[in-house]
Amino acid sequence: MADLFRIVDARPVGTPAAGAGDAASAVLLALLSTLDPARLETALSSALRREFRADRCSLHGDESTSEVHVQMVREARARGEALSVEGVCPGLCVPLSGGALILERTDAFSRPELALLASLAPQISLALRNARQFEKATTDALTGLPNRQRFVTELEEAVAAEGPLTLLLADVDHLKDKNDVYGRPVGDRALSEFGDLLRHLPVQAVARSGDDEFALLLGVDAARARDFAEDLRKSVNDRVFDEPHEGIHLTVSAGVAERRPGEMPSGLFARAAEALATSKRDGRNRVSVAR
Repeated sequence: MADLFRIVDARPVGTPAAGAGDAASAVLLALLSTLDPARLETALSSALRREFRADRCSLHGDESTSEVHVQMVREARARGEALSVEGVCPGLCVPLSGGALILERTDAFSRPELALLASLAPQISLALRNARQFEKATTDALTGLPNRQRFVTELEEAVAAEGPLTLLLADVDHLKDKNDVYGRPVGDRALSEFGDLLRHLPVQAVARSGDDEFALLLGVDAARARDFAEDLRKSVNDRVFDEPHEGIHLTVSAGVAERRPGEMPSGLFARAAEALATSKRDGRNRVSVAR
């Protein structure tokens, strides 16, 4: 079966939460394993494919896909049925309560295969719902970054592992003043843009750990982490945020602390926070390293 299918898309996207809906999550993971998750991709990976949406149910196909197929998907979702669309790249849309599981293969789907996936849809829906709830509970709504709760878990796991580890705390300077001058929407857009900048940095983990504070984990020593933080500080200082609208400048203060042998996560966090406080006391827009 793994040689026949490949997953095109699954909505909503997420990772099942540990301990939540274990039975449903196991069903989902078993199904994805059977369908070869190594080939997970979106239909947009090929320039020859087009994407069609009908309500919250998606159908992916090649250039032979027409609006008729979209209507077929809409009708199948209304009936709560699985739909097989044959063509150059036959697609299968399995309606779920919160979205759809989209599969694609080179030949037609058999009725037993349709029946199997349709019967698994409720379990898949539950697993995806649990995953979505987990993501919502551990993700910052404004920036889309993990929140403090999720970061603490990642920090604990990183501290338990071997190898160099440094915690970097970065605080956006005078964010409240920016909000007072330009308005909260401008400040929120700038903060979201800053979060997106952090998201693409080569770090072990990153999160929004407070209103204007962000935490990053680096698998390097304090000296290299300080250089990294200084590069980040300069990048922010030279950048214009929310440029399409107001166009404002931000600066960040940072504190860096390298894990000591046997140090607990709380101790590492406290030392990084003290280093950050030092940067603020010394005039902000600078980097300090914990002793």
